Amino acid sequence: MQGSQFCSDSCKKNAHKQAPLLLEVHSWDPKFYDIAKQFSTTWKEESRVPPVIKIYKVVNPKKVEDAYEDYK
Repeated sequence: MQGSQFCSDSCKKNAHKQAPLLLEVHSWDPKFYDIAKQFSTTWKEESRVPPVIKIYKVVNPKKVEDAYEDYK
């Protein structure tokens, strides 16, 4: 599924059934680079930007995600 963190609709449905849960976004995933870049470019502290080691996607129950989509 292009543009999705899931490989298929079946994977997405299974994740929602097990929700709430955290899924690791792997460093080879283009989303990882995008999120890490956003983090470093918006860093406001005077100290050096800490490296991004891990990123996780929060998977909510489908009911919660549907309510959020309706709100957006």
